[in-house]
Amino acid sequence: MSRVYRVETRKRGFVGQFCKWGLVGFNALMVWSLWADCVTTITGTGRGMSAVANTVGRTVPSFGEAVLVILWLAGAVILGLLTFMTRSRMIVLIEER
Repeated sequence: MSRVYRVETRKRGFVGQFCKWGLVGFNALMVWSLWADCVTTITGTGRGMSAVANTVGRTVPSFGEAVLVILWLAGAVILGLLTFMTRSRMIVLIEER
């Protein structure tokens, strides 16, 4: 008696691969930029010469970090939805053993 095996695999198309790697790259870029902004805020480099700029620069989290987080969330939601909508197609292999 032979058995029938159903093997399901998934393979992304070109647009799906582009969206997936775009999401990964965007998240890596945002982690790097947030880290660089935190280091700049902690070390005090890059601050303006005015008293207002120094006061704003000392707030934790700084205004720049808040903007980065908002941009990160917006971009991750958009790219995440695109990645989800371009899910890979299912390839079904039926084998008899």
